[in-house]
Amino acid sequence: MSNTATPSTREIPITAADLPLHCPGDDDKLWASHPRVFLAIDETPGAIATCPYCGARYRMSAGD
Repeated sequence: MSNTATPSTREIPITAADLPLHCPGDDDKLWASHPRVFLAIDETPGAIATCPYCGARYRMSAGD
């Protein structure tokens, strides 16, 4: 899961394996991140969660 999104919002696909969902992700650089926030998202394909800090949008995919 790559969490490098801009507020103009690129959607980041996630699966149930990525839960619990948090932003920024483990791959993000510490110096360029905001405080970690856990995001609630339904496991239904197409569900969306948006980070309140950076605006990254995460969309639940159908895969596992």
